[in-house]
Amino acid sequence: MGYRLPLSQNRPPLQPAAFLALPLGAVRPRGWLAAQLRIQADGLTGHLEEFWPDLRHNNAWLGGDGEGWERGPYFADGLVPLAYLLDDPLLVARAQKWVDWVLSNPQPNGQIGPRKNNDWWPRMIMLKVLGSYYEATCDSRVLPVMIDYSRYMLRALPARRLENWGHSRGADNVLMVQWLYNLTGESFLVDLANLILSQTADWASLQGKNT
Repeated sequence: MGYRLPLSQNRPPLQPAAFLALPLGAVRPRGWLAAQLRIQADGLTGHLEEFWPDLRHNNAWLGGDGEGWERGPYFADGLVPLAYLLDDPLLVARAQKWVDWVLSNPQPNGQIGPRKNNDWWPRMIMLKVLGSYYEATCDSRVLPVMIDYSRYMLRALPARRLENWGHSRGADNVLMVQWLYNLTGESFLVDLANLILSQTADWASLQGKNT
């Protein structure tokens, strides 16, 4: 895996970033870090699908009728960067099936993920998965799917607001909206980011009140 994407500074009207995030692949693991990643690959991440039923072929994020909430996306969120940082063909193949199903099965309205569960939260995680995968591969399918889903969010959020984990973790979604905006320049993404923030828990105001 090579270093494919240029560094992306914030586009106006966003404030210039004090630091620029390095895309996946810009730094290659060596020494102790490479050894730790290999331990993870040879351990839990490399074998979890073999014994945990929720991550088997019937997971709803693979098109099945099984678990369809956050477990598949969370697993893929660790698997994708691990696979490409190690350039491990087996892990890349395992990661690919999670990504491929999402990219191959968007709904006509732009929605992604299992139809049986429309919770915003697991899709926030899957956006991170798609972002990591795009940085590693530049797969041309990724950005159109993310753009269409973002347009769907902008239309749907006024009536179907963020709740529960989506309300608590909306900033995770904003992170990927900002990433997508800086890559594409699609101006509606700024409106979407502001809408998500307006429905997200104000963590700054909560600090110190519940301790």
